[in-house]
Amino acid sequence: GDSSDAGVHAGGGGKGAGQGGGDVRRKSEGVKMLLIDGVKYQEWEISNEDELEQMVIEHAQDIFGENSIYFDKKQKLKSLAGVGSIPDGLVIMFGSVPQWHIVEVELSSHDPYAHIVPQVDKFINGIDNQNTRNKLVDTLYNVINSDELLKRETRQAIGLDKDIHKFLADLISRPPTITIIIEKATDQLEEALRKYAQKKII
Repeated sequence: GDSSDAGVHAGGGGKGAGQGGGDVRRKSEGVKMLLIDGVKYQEWEISNEDELEQMVIEHAQDIFGENSIYFDKKQKLKSLAGVGSIPDGLVIMFGSVPQWHIVEVELSSHDPYAHIVPQVDKFINGIDNQNTRNKLVDTLYNVINSDELLKRETRQAIGLDKDIHKFLADLISRPPTITIIIEKATDQLEEALRKYAQKKII
């Protein structure tokens, strides 16, 4: 489950196409088609960020690997309100060298300098404050601890003898990777993210 496991790339989502005459119509309109194991997929135009965010929530383990936990802003990070700018999601990736990622879900039509960079900078600056970092650790711990399945999976991932809260505190004390999930990568996005040492575009 490291980041290299994520078999997802920029350039639009795929969605299963229907059978019959509808396929002919789509082809005639110039829609890209993909055939995998007899299943037809068509290029899917993402209409808004909410739609893309929902796709990320539903397919988080496909994107980040099975040995990961995705915390989305709307549900699991709600209690961080008031801490500053809350990212669209946070990811913990277990393994021999655990990582945590700040996740921003964006559309290529948005200016990264106006949308992504200010949000990421505000969050990173916020967690430089020890009280804010403690609140983040407590929030993640409470989410894990309140879900028996999540708690069991976390214990198995970090070692049954390890304390989950201490694991989270140690992890969050290290710099995060900035992960941008976007339907189409752009040169402007690459340029905007150049300032961050650890980043990933999906």
